Amino acid sequence: MTDTKTVPEPKRLNDPDMRGAEKAMHRAALQARERARRFGHGIIIYENGKIVEKFPEKIKAMKTIDSGTRYALCIDNKDSEDLEKRKIYQVIPDEVAKGEGCLRIIDESGESYVYPESYFVLVHLPQEAEKALQMNA
Repeated sequence: MTDTKTVPEPKRLNDPDMRGAEKAMHRAALQARERARRFGHGIIIYENGKIVEKFPEKIKAMKTIDSGTRYALCIDNKDSEDLEKRKIYQVIPDEVAKGEGCLRIIDESGESYVYPESYFVLVHLPQEAEKALQMNA
C-alpha cells in the first residue's frame, strides 16, 4: 500500500496532455447528465466503494438564456484550441450548462461544447449582423 504522504503531487500544469483534461472531463460530465435527462436513463458512477446507476431529474424544458441573446464574445480561452479570443460565437440554449455556470457554444470545431460562462460576454447583435453570421454557419 502506498503512503499518500510520500506520493508527489502530479505536475498537471507542466504536462501538455493534462492541461485541458480537467475542463474536458467537466464538459463530458455535463453532457452525460444532459443526455441522461433527455433520454430518461441513468448515469453509472462510483459511489461509496460501489458502482451504481443514478437517475437525474427529468429533463427540464430548454429555455433561451436571454430572449434575443444568441451570441457571445470570447474574452478568455485558457489555452483552448477551439476558442479564439475576440471572436463571436453562437450560444445554444442549455439549462443544464447554465445551472453549472457554463454556456453551450458552437466552437471552432463546428460542434457545440460547454465552456465556463466567464470565458464570454453575451452580446446583442443587430439583425443584419445575426443574418450575416447565420449565412456563414
